[in-house]
Amino acid sequence: MQKISLLIVMCIMFYFVGNSQVQQEQEIFLKKSTSKDKTYNNNKVDQKATFIGGDSELFKFYKNNSTFKVNHFQVPDKSTYFNLYIDEKGNVYDFKIIKSVDDDHNKEIERLVNIMPKWNPAKNNNKTVKVILLDYITFQ
Repeated sequence: MQKISLLIVMCIMFYFVGNSQVQQEQEIFLKKSTSKDKTYNNNKVDQKATFIGGDSELFKFYKNNSTFKVNHFQVPDKSTYFNLYIDEKGNVYDFKIIKSVDDDHNKEIERLVNIMPKWNPAKNNNKTVKVILLDYITFQ
């Protein structure tokens, strides 16, 4: 019984220690969408929104435009995760930090999103739609 209690206490400690690195979610609105249309999950539409040139070009965009060094591989404790909101025309109009490394990286993400070019818009039922998608940047 003591071993089970000790195991439970250790699990709780690991949970809080692991999550203490994650800062509170932050939502920063860039350009509010003027459309009242529904926003879809990018993974649930017929044709996903994509960065022009694909994921490799998106990585190049981050790498070439970031003031920090960007790592190609995902490293959970060094990655900042964020949602991108893309409208029917392919414009990124909002983002939300989901998991933060620190405030400097959050500001860098905001700067990169502000200069990000248009995406290929998502389609659902042969109509372009607004979507939200999850992305990350791993800083070295």
